[in-house]
Amino acid sequence: MSYWVNLKEFGDERGKLVSVENNDLPFKIERFFYIYETDTSSVRGNHANRNSSFLFICLIGECDILIDDGLTRQTYRLNSPKTALFCPKGLWKEMFNFKLGTVLLVVSDHAFDNNEYIRNYKDFKEYCKNHD
Repeated sequence: MSYWVNLKEFGDERGKLVSVENNDLPFKIERFFYIYETDTSSVRGNHANRNSSFLFICLIGECDILIDDGLTRQTYRLNSPKTALFCPKGLWKEMFNFKLGTVLLVVSDHAFDNNEYIRNYKDFKEYCKNHD
């Protein structure tokens, strides 16, 4: 299932800085994207990925992420730029409850491939039965 990753934070009277290197992460970074200007009532994600793992970092604001392995559903509250949520491949994810102004950074170990997405929850449940 998913777990928290604490990122290295440095700071002094001038402010704070978070440093992330590949050896700090559970995978090598292949791509990243960020979600912003999301309506507070929007739900993002609603899919699983067969091959890609993800690391979610809420840079500004806060949001919830539901992670589902086909048996267990757990919701995580992201609200700190120094804590990341690791989500391994093959899990259903939904991002919601975005606070106005939230910026969610998503880091992945694979390049975008539309064919690896499972976008229907019924298909995801079937996928889970075949990939224990």
